[in-house]
This record gives sequence, C-alpha cells and structure tokens, in this order.
Amino acid sequence: SVQEALRGRGRMLTIGAITTAMASPLPAVIEQLKAEVPDASISVIEIDSAEALLALDEGVIDVAFARIEGDAGQGVQARPLRTERLGVALPAWHRLAARKTIALRELADEEFIMFPRAVSPSFFDGIVAACRAHGFTPRILHESRSVTSQIAMVGCSQGIALVPLGLQELGGERVAIKPLKEQVDVVTIAVAWSARTRDPMVERIVAIAAAVGAGGGARAAVARGGIILLVDDVQIEGADTVIDVARAGEITFLQLVPLVWG
Repeated sequence: SVQEALRGRGRMLTIGAITTAMASPLPAVIEQLKAEVPDASISVIEIDSAEALLALDEGVIDVAFARIEGDAGQGVQARPLRTERLGVALPAWHRLAARKTIALRELADEEFIMFPRAVSPSFFDGIVAACRAHGFTPRILHESRSVTSQIAMVGCSQGIALVPLGLQELGGERVAIKPLKEQVDVVTIAVAWSARTRDPMVERIVAIAAAVGAGGGARAAVARGGIILLVDDVQIEGADTVIDVARAGEITFLQLVPLVWG
C-alpha cells in the first residue's frame, strides 16, 4: 500500500550514485529521508553515469544520482540538481598554477586526464566541445573513472584535468584547481528515476534531493544576504551563465535572509 511504501516497509530501496554524489548531496538526502521514515531500508551502490539509465530501465536501482543531461530516454525522468562552472586542475608546480584564472586556449599543448566517454557521455562531450570551440582538441593520455581520481592523478603529475570548480577543496597541497576565464557550465549531478511506475518513496527522495541540491547555494546566499536564481527549479550558480529566456519555463529570483530567534 501507499502507507507501507511511505513507511519504507516491504522492500529494499536501491540508490545508484557516482562517487561525487556520495560525498554530496546523497548523505544529506538519506539523512533527511531517515528522519522522515526511520525504518526505511536503503542500499547505496556505486555506478558510472553511463550505467545509470540502463540500471533504472532494468530495475536494478530505483533512483540514480549521476551526471545526466538532455534526454534521459524513454521511461526515465531526470532532474538536474547542480550546475557548476568548470575549472582546471594542475599540479602545484605547473607554470600556470599561480594564476588566478586560466584561458582554455592556454591548455592546448597540455596532456589531459579524462574519464572514458562511456562513463559519462554528456560530460565528456561537453568538455571536448568547449576545447574545440577555443581552437584545439584535448590530447587525452590518461583515463580515470571518476573526477576524484582525476584530481589524484593530477597530483601525481600525470597531466591536467577539467573538473567542476566546486571541488577545489580536494586539491590539497599537490593540486591547484583554478577558474577558467571562460564560463563553461556543466550539470555535475542529476537525480533520475523510472517513470513507468509510481513509487511514493522514490517521489519523496526526488523531492528531498531537489531541496538539498539547491541548499548548498542557498546557504551561501543566506550568509551574504544575497539572491539565488532558479530556472525551472534548477539553481544557477555562475553570475555569467547565459540563460535562454525563450526556452526557460519559469525564472525565479529569491531573496534569502538569515532569521534571528529569541
């Protein structure tokens, strides 16, 4: 019954997630779900973004947290949670590591560390297209299956990598992650689920994920008394992000202020 589903009884709910989603926002999503449904049975497995849609279609997982852009395919719905600006990860000793920003064209002669296209086709194609738009095709000499391992390989002086700028804290002492001069935005995490059947638990996870996904930028906006911008329920992080107003269904500006209790 619906009530049994909401109480999390009767079956195990399986979530497939890429490594970066396991760091954030998935822990917060599960924490919130457990607070609402204490006896929910949840299993988390690691997947590649390319595996997510097939796993959903075959019923191997109930929900996916992965890099998914554009058409998710028949029978699957997807909702972007985070769009981030690309940065470049460089070894700390690199000639460009001391720069505040770096132009894409300055990376034309570098050796790149990338993941195989099969791992995340949309993310891979977006990076290659951005490079080609600035006059070169990246020379991919090493492959790694996750962004975190890409950064680790950069620290081992195996090349450079284009990674979400929000991962700067993972660089440590050996890796400098610098903003690109150009505004290149990519969907870093989306939540996806099967549209063939209605599941109250899945619907609740999607709703929590949407709230948590926007929460990181919202907390920062509250701290500075700022405004966040939502386009069709997706938060826009970069001030220079280009928005196609003709295609946008709804654009919302939210003024956030801290509350003082007492």
